[in-house]
Amino acid sequence: MSEKVKPHLAFSIDFEGFVEGMEESFEIPAHIMRYDIFDELNSNLDYCLEFLNENKIEATFFILGWIGEKYPELIKKICEHNHEIASHSLYHKRLTNLSNSVIKEYLAKSKRILEDISGKEIVGFRAPDFSFDNNDELLDYMLELGYRYDSSMVFTNIHDVYHGPVRKTNIFYYENGLIEFPISNISLLNYVTFPVGGGGYLRLYPTCITRYFLRSSNAPICYLHPYELSGNYPKEVNMNMYRRFRHTFNIRHVKSKTENIIDDFIPISVIRYLQTYNYLD
Repeated sequence: MSEKVKPHLAFSIDFEGFVEGMEESFEIPAHIMRYDIFDELNSNLDYCLEFLNENKIEATFFILGWIGEKYPELIKKICEHNHEIASHSLYHKRLTNLSNSVIKEYLAKSKRILEDISGKEIVGFRAPDFSFDNNDELLDYMLELGYRYDSSMVFTNIHDVYHGPVRKTNIFYYENGLIEFPISNISLLNYVTFPVGGGGYLRLYPTCITRYFLRSSNAPICYLHPYELSGNYPKEVNMNMYRRFRHTFNIRHVKSKTENIIDDFIPISVIRYLQTYNYLD
């Protein structure tokens, strides 16, 4: 396909450890490390950065604040490769299980940590597991802190954690002016909607399906987790057959599937996508 007619694709990586990212989905023994995981994070980050460089992808890294606080060298490494730094909260805790006061603490502290390390303003946020109710109090607080966009909304009625209106997605503004960049989806007659373009959906769907629906999206966005690209996650984590399928199916093919998908696009960071289409200055 000619470079001139390729549309843009917002490309993002949720930078987190495997165990912390999964422990609210299924039980993981307490002795398996959650926060002393430099080797896992560093190895996966190197793999991600190499993949992004090889494929000329400018990405957004949604990063947990505690990772920046404990391992600032990892965030500096991302900055050296000129990718956008955004917040993924302070810890990988579903916000729907937390009080507004705790959520506000996580929003503020993660932003401050990442800004201190990167030397850049952090304007983007994505909730762990897309678990953000987006109530007015929190939306106003995000804007007060200096966040300009959120990417926590998933329009689907088939998932056990995240959900949203049963319609095709597009970028929109909340009443206070905060921008929402929802995850792309497949809408069937406004009756059932399926997320598309990331995580297990990218691993599960045939590549042609993902490419087709991202191409037809008004605002296509892709998201991956480091372990999905590298295939590196703690093998001592015991998963039943259902969880193993859900979280690792097709993991060996994520790199090649993603490369086939992005061949239809010019992949850029979330912030540059919003700037290109005049949502942000």
